[in-house]
Amino acid sequence: MMVNKKPDYEQGPETETFNFQRRLPLLAALIASTFLTAGCLSSGSSDDTIADPVDDPVDDPVVESSFKVDFMAGAPTVTWGEVETITAFRPAQASYEYLADSDTHTGAGAFAGFGSCGDCHDTNANNPSQVGAERDEEELTPSKETVPITVQAAYDADNFYLKASWETERPGITHDIWRYDGAAWNKVSVYNEPGNEPDEAAGERFSAEDRFAAMFMPASQDVSVGASFHEAGCFATCHEDMDDMPEWPVDEPATAKYLLSGTSANGTYDTSSESNADVLAGTTASFPDMWHFRGARSAIINTVTDGYVMDSRANDDGSNFYATQDPDEVTGELEWMYDPAWMADFIAEHAPDYEGETNVSAISDDLWEALEQNAPTLVLEGPNANAVAFDAAEVNEGDIIPRRILTPQDNSRTDVNAYSAWEDGTWTVIFERARDTGNPDDHVLNPGAESYSFAFAAHQENTVHRWHHVTFPVTLGMEGSGADIEAKLN
Repeated sequence: MMVNKKPDYEQGPETETFNFQRRLPLLAALIASTFLTAGCLSSGSSDDTIADPVDDPVDDPVVESSFKVDFMAGAPTVTWGEVETITAFRPAQASYEYLADSDTHTGAGAFAGFGSCGDCHDTNANNPSQVGAERDEEELTPSKETVPITVQAAYDADNFYLKASWETERPGITHDIWRYDGAAWNKVSVYNEPGNEPDEAAGERFSAEDRFAAMFMPASQDVSVGASFHEAGCFATCHEDMDDMPEWPVDEPATAKYLLSGTSANGTYDTSSESNADVLAGTTASFPDMWHFRGARSAIINTVTDGYVMDSRANDDGSNFYATQDPDEVTGELEWMYDPAWMADFIAEHAPDYEGETNVSAISDDLWEALEQNAPTLVLEGPNANAVAFDAAEVNEGDIIPRRILTPQDNSRTDVNAYSAWEDGTWTVIFERARDTGNPDDHVLNPGAESYSFAFAAHQENTVHRWHHVTFPVTLGMEGSGADIEAKLN
């Protein structure tokens, strides 16, 4: 068994660091002693307990190959402050409505009285939340109850930097794949959700990218739909009729995260007149900013989807950088495949123990396993361009080619750079963004004069939708603010 090692990237003297502060007032210890023993985020059963990860043994990830991910090229040199560890937990089917529902949430009274999840639940490792809301599956996905997320942050005169690391046994840098059965291309991706299991005879495989999201707002702004973002974080955007939630109308179009009544399908929530249009027009500053890193659709082109949440989870202004390729209706052929020379270099660097053919235009079964069940996404332009025109003569039965194709863009939707790596069971992502992008759909990041609430989420184990780990909000602050990580000027 290999020991988990977090990548140690070069640090330099060019930045100023600042702090993440746990939202846990002095009164929290007394409140926690009352409610945590009852299972504050639970089904209300007297048998519910809240596990301490120190006493809850979890085997270290077993890495059986030499495979690694390294898209750190071009990462900024940053001097980071101390590390803050935040415990992320499975939210199950808990929504913002659940927080105030005394029938299922034994902490509903405390939440109504004090108004913050942090009043009852420490966001750090002492008392992590375990959620078992009603109507959940018997076998929860993902398998781990909690995942520690470490965060650090810094800024200089122009830019803001955030580094996040979290554990996952294998990296997911693939999202949707085609597999050739000798006669036709079949979409064989299966997402890891309760009840799903790949049909091996049909060539199906679990294939969904790992993801990490950071949602934040300045302390001077807020949004509230029964719960303030600064008090409940992601729960303020999560509602009963979302996909796979208890009240989801399965026979109607899926609804996404939202804070306002933008459409009749979204139910009766906040009646404010502010909406997505107001964000893009710059007439409101009350929205959660959201950075969405995707292992397949972000890592290889060093960016994220920059977005926000109002009457939907929306993307910032600009064109998208990912699309799909489907078999031609007449010829049945795809449009793109791998550049063999690029693949040979990629395999040599990322899977040096692989002994098969490396100058390949598609991924064989053996190579799929050597790459930890991954096929790097096809890129049409930029430093990692790896796509060439499809040639049927280069394809063998069983070969895999990604369905997603990427074309880097330059707009508000892509103004966050992301540099990432996975090795020995740990993802690390460094986010970099101008402190003031000049775009109305981005919050100005000025930690010297303002504090911010951040909430994080991580997807792993080929999961999508609500099957992920989330955190309660933490506060980003400066020296003298009582923050856990002390800021220093370099």
